[in-house]
Formats: sequence, C-alpha cells, structure tokens
Amino acid sequence: MRTGHYVDPDARDHFRRAYKAAAARAPLHCAEDVDTPFGTVRVRRFLARRPDGTLAAPLVLLPGTGAPGLVFADLVPALSERREVLLVDALGGPGGSHQEVPLRRFADQVEWLTAMLDGLELGAFHLTGASMGGRIALGLGVAGHPGLRSLALLDPVAAFSRIPLSAIAVALGALPRAPVWWRRRFLEVVGDDPTVGANPEAALFAAGLGRFAAAMPQPSVATGAELAAVSVPTLVVLGGRSALLDAEQARRRAVAGLRDARVEVWPKATHALLSANPPRLVAALLAHADTADDRIASDTQAGSQPPKPGKS
Repeated sequence: MRTGHYVDPDARDHFRRAYKAAAARAPLHCAEDVDTPFGTVRVRRFLARRPDGTLAAPLVLLPGTGAPGLVFADLVPALSERREVLLVDALGGPGGSHQEVPLRRFADQVEWLTAMLDGLELGAFHLTGASMGGRIALGLGVAGHPGLRSLALLDPVAAFSRIPLSAIAVALGALPRAPVWWRRRFLEVVGDDPTVGANPEAALFAAGLGRFAAAMPQPSVATGAELAAVSVPTLVVLGGRSALLDAEQARRRAVAGLRDARVEVWPKATHALLSANPPRLVAALLAHADTADDRIASDTQAGSQPPKPGKS
C-alpha cells in the first residue's frame, strides 16, 4: 500500500498556493512537526487571547479525508478568543505532514493520532473531528487517552451509519484525475453549493481532492461495544441533508450507544458543517468543552472534600 502523495509537481504547487491563501485568514500561529511511527505530523498552534490570562484545555481539530487542518481556519479567530487551538494535518492527507509508512488498518490511524498527542505533551485536551476526522476521533475515544476530556464529532462518516450507496458513485469524483465535471458534482453533493470553491477553505479542500492521492484505510461502522467504551462527554452534530450519512439513523445509534452524548441534527445543513453556520458551531464547541471542564472540576472538588461523619 502506498503513502499519500501529490500526483505531480504542478499539483503540489497548486495545492500549496491554496494552502497559503487559507493560512492568511488565520491569526498568527506557530507550527511544529511531531514524530509518529508512521511519519511526521504538522500541527499549527493558535494561542488563546483570554483577557484574564487564565489557561484552559486546548481544542485539537482534525479534518476529514483530502483536507488539511486549515479547513477550520474560518473558526479559529473566534475559538482562539477562549482557548488555544491546534489544527492537525492528518497523515495520509494533503498539507504539511509527511507520511513515511503506509496506514494499513484503521487502528493505525488511532495509533499515529495517539503518538502525536503524546508528543505534544498537552496534558488535557478536547478533540474535534470532522467527516473522516470524526471517525478517527471516535476511534481515539474508544481506545481511551488519559488527556482526553471530550469529543466533538461533526457529521462523522462511518461512525454511526454506513455511507449511502447513492453517494458512493458520486464519491469517485474525489479521486485524483477524475473528470472536472465529476469532481464538481461531488463537491455539489457534499456541500450542496455549486460555488463551494468561492472561499479559501473550500478552495483548499477542492485543491486537495483533485491533486493529492490520499492513502487512508476505510473503517467499519463503530460497533455497539465500541460506542459503549467511550467514557468522555461527546457532542455529535449531524447535517440533516448530509449525503454521506443517514442523519436519523446516526442520531438514534449515537443516543443509544454512547454513555454521555449530546446529539444535534441541523436540519438544513449538509455534510459541509464547517461552513453551514460558523458562529453556531463555534458556540457549540466552546460550550461543550466548558461543560466537560466544569464537570471535571466539580468532580475533583467533590473528591477532595473529607467524607461526612456517619451517624452515631
């Protein structure tokens, strides 16, 4: 199995121009490369500008197949007002990461993500994943990580329901060298917007699909036992008009299977949740992280109090 790669030098240069345009929309940041058993992962850090000077557990954002972390760039200014934000370029996808070893099993996805998080030495963190990034994030939740405080899954594919058969043929338009009309059709189905390339983040996604051959194993739908193994608070946001999952089926399985879940279906949203309503999404992610942190603080405080004396 091959590693992810650009189809040719021109494709690489085209993508880098789109990458630079998306980066220009985000505030000042620093970037670092973290070694994993499968290659080096590029992480962009956006420091929180909290006026009170206090620190909170950071938000780690993981994109879907064919997209780098900068597809979240439009959300970063508002998110970084409250918390440090880390954008991850997934291994096997386009961006600043460098894959050296093939990802043969879905478990390899969880392994590189775990190694990256360990290398960053974050302590506590909140993990958000969009599309396939949501499925990988769920995998980390199943495996467990001592620093994981909460999960947020944004229209995660293959997490709670299979990709509909009607979407599979259209999805072939995401492959490199697919005809332009087919790729345009795929983008319209996924985002329900013929002008999906009009902003830098959408243009970046389109550039990655057309010019980078991703190398990521496809996971199976999470089992009931796997869902029950997730112990952290989990926010699930589903697009009611998503072409890549059955929103109602996914909602039912998430509610029934996860121990501690808040599941929202946004009726008018497609799979492209990042652009559906950015202010609402930012508010949901921050509120979810705040609630998880408050619960941990409350539990810690309760655990530190001396036991009440028993009856004499």
